Amino acid sequence: MAWFGTLGASEVRPRKRELLRDFSEDDSAAMSVEYALIAVVLCGCLFLALPLVSTELAETFTIVAGHFATILGG
Repeated sequence: MAWFGTLGASEVRPRKRELLRDFSEDDSAAMSVEYALIAVVLCGCLFLALPLVSTELAETFTIVAGHFATILGG
């Protein structure tokens, strides 16, 4: 097992147990999965909402651009 470096055979088994114990006690992986799920839900909501808003947003920008053109004399 390459990741154990130069440990002898008698030292490998306790090291494996230590790694498994550390892995089972580590909560950061669970939090990462939760954050990933939150990101997926937010992206899904944006994906569904942007087409509904984009037409109104384009109209608003067109109106604002017309006002700027009027103000600037163009």
